[in-house]
Amino acid sequence: MKVTLYGTRGSLPVAGPAYAKHGGRTTCLRLESDCLPKGHCLSIDAGSGIYPLGLDAIKEGVTEVTILFTHYHPDHTDGLPLSPITFNPNVKINCIGPLEMGIGPEAMLRDRMKSPYFPVDFIKVGHRFNCEGLRNPSTKVIVFHPEAGMRLIDIDKLRIAEQKAVAQIQINGGSYNINDCLIIKMIWSNHPERTISYRFEERPTGKIFVFLTDHENTEDVPAEMLGHLKGADLLVMDSQYSSQKYRLCAGFGHGTPSYCVYVASRANIPRLGLTHHDMMSTDDKIEELVSVAKQYAWEVAQYGGDIFACADDMVIEI
Repeated sequence: MKVTLYGTRGSLPVAGPAYAKHGGRTTCLRLESDCLPKGHCLSIDAGSGIYPLGLDAIKEGVTEVTILFTHYHPDHTDGLPLSPITFNPNVKINCIGPLEMGIGPEAMLRDRMKSPYFPVDFIKVGHRFNCEGLRNPSTKVIVFHPEAGMRLIDIDKLRIAEQKAVAQIQINGGSYNINDCLIIKMIWSNHPERTISYRFEERPTGKIFVFLTDHENTEDVPAEMLGHLKGADLLVMDSQYSSQKYRLCAGFGHGTPSYCVYVASRANIPRLGLTHHDMMSTDDKIEELVSVAKQYAWEVAQYGGDIFACADDMVIEI
């Protein structure tokens, strides 16, 4: 399993010498796995980072892209209307995300891609989009198989299948071994708007990655969240605010570096990537926040895992 970080900034894209090391594109990740079908690209969110992701996908000859939206704030969505994949007639696009107040991925895109906000109406490209809004994401799982493709199923069906001697699951008319699949589980994060955290389980290798963005500090880690994080090899988590700025921005739905360390230590996760960098955080400020996280890990949390700041174009092997 491999994760490429195409965008690691929160709120707004930024540019300039002060942001050269960690980059200024807004949130977009790509996950690569042998469990994905050939020609299939899996993206998490579609901030401005989905533009270079789209360029790479087109060069590779990708024919299908699945985008998992955490939520629909502009820093997680506004890159898609300008990405090359949106206008390439050879690319099918699947969009999965939360459903809140009747708004899911399709309604969001129809609203963003229309006059007077955008020159190309969504109706001109919408025939290549397959959109799914999730009202209760913790009751569903997304399953990828390298030959059978993708399917969204009830989590209870997965649990029943896992109890059998040979764990098989039905995907697009065929029966396949669960242990050959990429299983994606979901849970709500702590954010003002409904936001999904995604857990990626690569069953053939046992590798697990969790992406937890736009998640505000909580007094403790709820049992359901601990279960979602359990066994992860890598956690990439929102650490947008310093402790000082958090006092001014509490309630906006973002975390602090020390809180991220606390969560990683409680879940016993060996690698922690800090992401969703504030638009005002220069490279020096981000390094300072990493130092704060490491100091907290050493002095308070007794956490010995690897802590690092995520950066645009960073590639992480899991």
